[in-house]
Amino acid sequence: MKTERKDLSRKTNVKSSLNLLAMQNDQFVSTREAMIILGIKSQTTIGKYETEGKIKAYRPFSNRKRYKVSELLKLQSKR
Repeated sequence: MKTERKDLSRKTNVKSSLNLLAMQNDQFVSTREAMIILGIKSQTTIGKYETEGKIKAYRPFSNRKRYKVSELLKLQSKR
């Protein structure tokens, strides 16, 4: 049963990552979506990228962090 759940979550991640690639570069994404774009598994790594100045977090309408897709794609291409 656990393997079925893992397979389902992997399919969901693949679908969401394909949707993210189809987004326009000027859109904002959540921390979880930014992690998928960058291919990382830890929120600590995103925080490290922020403190190092590699990416910038925006808080457009709420207190939740959002990341610009174009900045994430630039960082991904440099890695």
